[in-house]
Amino acid sequence: MSLSDLTESTKFAIFVPVWIGIGVVTWIMFSARTSYETKRRWAPRLIVLAGLLFIGFFYWAMGPTGNILFPAAIALITIINLRTVQFCPGCGALQRRPGLFSRPRHCYKCGHDLQKPGTGR
Repeated sequence: MSLSDLTESTKFAIFVPVWIGIGVVTWIMFSARTSYETKRRWAPRLIVLAGLLFIGFFYWAMGPTGNILFPAAIALITIINLRTVQFCPGCGALQRRPGLFSRPRHCYKCGHDLQKPGTGR
């Protein structure tokens, strides 16, 4: 029996724990429990992994439907997340950019200057 031969309910039973696991790892990553360097190094990898897993589960569950819109939307969301996620070097807090082409000037949590060269992502 291969993975493609599984029933829809079995596929869902596999998808949910994996997605919950990704959610828990993401929560730990974006919480204050990890260092700035760890967040800076692993957040992009985690964002890409989540996007790839979501597209992979889509094709695994739906089969080759020929619908390119869903994977394209997930790819766009992944790119936007990679572009907008930033962490404060002072306290490690997650900083979301107010727009795709602007950066926050100061950390909302500790006030660290995020515009200094060599700081942030």
